[in-house]
Amino acid sequence: MNVLSKLYSIISKFNNFIELKKNCGGVNVGKKTKFHQAVSLWCDGKINIGERCEFGFNYGGRFAFGMCELQTRTKDSVINIGNNVLTNNNLKIIARGTVDIGDDCLIGENVTIMDHNAHGVKPSERRTSAGTVKDVIIGKNVWIGNNVTILPGSIIGDNCILAVGCVVKGNIPANVIVQGNPGVIVKNINC
Repeated sequence: MNVLSKLYSIISKFNNFIELKKNCGGVNVGKKTKFHQAVSLWCDGKINIGERCEFGFNYGGRFAFGMCELQTRTKDSVINIGNNVLTNNNLKIIARGTVDIGDDCLIGENVTIMDHNAHGVKPSERRTSAGTVKDVIIGKNVWIGNNVTILPGSIIGDNCILAVGCVVKGNIPANVIVQGNPGVIVKNINC
């Protein structure tokens, strides 16, 4: 076995774990779901993961030392991930309300999805408030490229493509391609 094979073997063993940050009794994982990269679960609320999902990709960037993070930060917060959702490495989903991801979505590397601002806008609230909470809904069969950020209150229609590096906020209709910061519709997809 050459050095690279040995290193890959060690990294694969290291990354094949789930780190529980809180009491995670509210986690439901569907049949045949696989975690190829380390996953950190912060579960004050509920995390529901559908069947046949896969988290992390061995040949994707930052596989060895990265981590997928799923955080529900209040007892009422929920992350719902549909069936057959595939993610690359270093996905981060943080919910204080609800984040819903539909079936058959593809999610690239270093994607961040948050349903709140994390801090208040006013200087006096920046250390005491989570800011505004607005649910995020991602439709079915959405392809989310690498380094995409999905902001609070986003509703993304079925079959959309969110291009690499775009920042999405607001309502995105079904069957379109979005790119840029801020994300704008650049093309319709004929289904």
